[in-house]
Amino acid sequence: MLVSCFYNENQCNESDFTWFRSNSYGNCYTFNSLYDNNGVEKSSKILNRPGFRSGLNMELFVGAPG
Repeated sequence: MLVSCFYNENQCNESDFTWFRSNSYGNCYTFNSLYDNNGVEKSSKILNRPGFRSGLNMELFVGAPG
């Protein structure tokens, strides 16, 4: 599903997302969560500067062309 991911101009991957189940939406993922999937606290990512290239940029495969 995750084709590419960049945050603050650095590559990110699946380990930067935390899974949770929502009764309304089903499987959900949080980027930059303060806790991992086991409930252990982890450090958060900090944005160094504003702008398009510094934010979260993701390309997702949704199973549809175009």
